Amino acid sequence: MNLEVIATILRSLAFVVLYFFISFGPGFIVGMLLANAIFGRGKPTIMQVYIDRKKDAAQHNAQWNPSHPRWRE
Repeated sequence: MNLEVIATILRSLAFVVLYFFISFGPGFIVGMLLANAIFGRGKPTIMQVYIDRKKDAAQHNAQWNPSHPRWRE
């Protein structure tokens, strides 16, 4: 084989690898958005889950306050 042929093959493979990595990011993001749209329908968002857990934690921590009725018995 000629060196020019090998160089052309390697250059072509380099472009394939480059295009793969360039397209991987947007394809991954689109895939995540599509999966959330398909499988996440009707489920709470992460922010809503966070707000609910924050309220539950505040209620749980409030029971340890000396002014809470539980401690006035």
